[in-house]
Amino acid sequence: MDRHGRPIGTFDPLLRDLVGWGLVLRSGPDGGPWRLADEAQQRLNELVEEKAPVDAQSVVYFNRRCSVCGGRGPTWLREERYFCGPCLDRRAAQIGSADEAPTDAVRAKKHMLLHWSRDKGSLAS
Repeated sequence: MDRHGRPIGTFDPLLRDLVGWGLVLRSGPDGGPWRLADEAQQRLNELVEEKAPVDAQSVVYFNRRCSVCGGRGPTWLREERYFCGPCLDRRAAQIGSADEAPTDAVRAKKHMLLHWSRDKGSLAS
């Protein structure tokens, strides 16, 4: 389990992709610890220098199940649970916090930016 109680295996696809894309390499010819490829390290340095850390509540997760309705699609993480837009809107209305739920305009902008960065081949997505 990771520090959030998720099975560590949930990261397997990401780790396989990092190795497959050559972004993570073995340190020595006979194995040894893993390290970031120089290109990945440079890009990571650029990303960290360019902007402040991403607020976890502003990240859009795709293909996750909503913890309330079970629907798959864009979700947001709140209190270690994933919520789709409609369920997050209902939750915000129930607790009286309008700033808790993203508006449709904010959702559309984040969705567009995520796809734009993927189309450009950025590691930022």
